[in-house]
Amino acid sequence: YCLELFWPRYPQYFVMGSKYGDDARQDMLPQMLDQGVICTDFGPKGLSLAQFYPEPDTESLKLFLEEHSCPSLDHSSSQLALFLSMRVGDFVAVKSSGNPKHGKPFLGIRAYAIVVERDGKTYYYDETLGHCLNVAFLKSDFHLELELGQFSQTVHLVEKEAHRQKIFQHFSHPDEQQILTHLEAEQEKRRTRKGVSERPERPGANRRAIDATVINYRHHFIQGE
Repeated sequence: YCLELFWPRYPQYFVMGSKYGDDARQDMLPQMLDQGVICTDFGPKGLSLAQFYPEPDTESLKLFLEEHSCPSLDHSSSQLALFLSMRVGDFVAVKSSGNPKHGKPFLGIRAYAIVVERDGKTYYYDETLGHCLNVAFLKSDFHLELELGQFSQTVHLVEKEAHRQKIFQHFSHPDEQQILTHLEAEQEKRRTRKGVSERPERPGANRRAIDATVINYRHHFIQGE
């Protein structure tokens, strides 16, 4: 592998939903894993929000959505502003649910990812998936269940260190080798899902499978030095 991890600033941590539909029953995680994205269907259909990425002005975004008759305006604008604020190097925990279970707080985590740039872009609009951010998945095929509340919306910025540690576990303070190891494992899973059994002929040839991401790792950003 010839990967470097790029954090131009201290990374932020987000929790992201994986369900579409009015009743939130359409599971989008398989498509996310297949396409190497996280995505949301909030906002106007068929319209890109690229002009608002990666520094969305909430009021301008709200006016834009209002002009395009977006339903649930206040909620959509706040959720889209959070989504569009994710930058390269930020970490994302993809959740199954953040709704209480049996009268107790609940948060289910299904995958971890890092936001990346692919083919020169991070955000794009897709007619099927909606608003997308390119990511490289670090871990999937698991289900972590936590007794944590206040994570029922589609997008959350995780600001409390105690919550980051519980939700992201060892990814709350990652190191370079750890990230590379998980990227390699997820790349292998992706090849298996797509039915590709052969390994690339030369080292780094399958870099495209983890999105041709060029990340310049800076240890002091992660350690807070």
